[in-house]
Amino acid sequence: MGRQKPSMVVSRVAAYSRSVGEIEHFQGQGRNALRDTIMMRFPNTPQMFWSRTCALHNGFFGCDHSLPSATTQYSTYFRLAVKTPQNQGLPDYDSPYGSLSYEWSEMGFLSASSTTWNVMICFNVPQSIITGLQPTLPTLLGDILGPYALHIPLLEQLVELYDMSVSYTGGTVEILEKELTKPGYQETETTAPGAPSASDKQRRTQLAAMFDISNHITHLIETTQIAAETVDRMRLECESYAAVQKPVNLSLAPRARKLAFLHSMLRGLSARTRSNEKELAGAQSLLTNMIAQDNHEVLQRLAASNSD
Repeated sequence: MGRQKPSMVVSRVAAYSRSVGEIEHFQGQGRNALRDTIMMRFPNTPQMFWSRTCALHNGFFGCDHSLPSATTQYSTYFRLAVKTPQNQGLPDYDSPYGSLSYEWSEMGFLSASSTTWNVMICFNVPQSIITGLQPTLPTLLGDILGPYALHIPLLEQLVELYDMSVSYTGGTVEILEKELTKPGYQETETTAPGAPSASDKQRRTQLAAMFDISNHITHLIETTQIAAETVDRMRLECESYAAVQKPVNLSLAPRARKLAFLHSMLRGLSARTRSNEKELAGAQSLLTNMIAQDNHEVLQRLAASNSD
């Protein structure tokens, strides 16, 4: 993935476009200076965050803090992955038999906050996330400090990306289903003995497309499920931290409720993805049976021709 210059959003969220390999190589020779500079700002980040294991992970969340809160800044470190169509916002449902073009965004995040400041660094986020945050963050300046303040607008943008991916594959599966069930589709043209029919060729092309879509759906099931679990972990940690605050921090409970809402959104997307998987499996089974019937009829015609 291409590298972009660091972008600052309201001087509080820094986004760096770096590949998995580049993050991993922060551990390598010559990269220690950059890694150490980041660690000065995020001193509670585990060294394992920079490891190959974390760089290739599909999602996790961790945090660190102390009581009283003034002793150590509240830090979080987490990772999420999303697979989005490259033609974002313009799904081409008119060509369902071509290979779907998707792009992986394997993102890493570090955040740190105190009573007076809040900062988050984002690795390898899609440009659409930065574009979406630019008009959003200025409206939140009254409630931008403290733990999880920046997580919520970021996650709202990510949920939209997950939804786009799920909707894209779902729409493609729906078109394939309509193709298989339209009148006359299951009929086979008569051809020369032993020669495949045009419908047989079309069905085999569709079957190959279904396997391609199935691969994307499998990835979406994984990423949406892990994202839901990661956000739920944030909610639990936010509630736990709110419970021990003296005096009571009035911002944390509303943030925990927003995290709970985002968690429920991701669970719904995960359920939709599983429904898409089941619908695609049914279409694959029907199409496979049609192809088998085509083959049977070809063999019958070939046998009849040979007997003549």
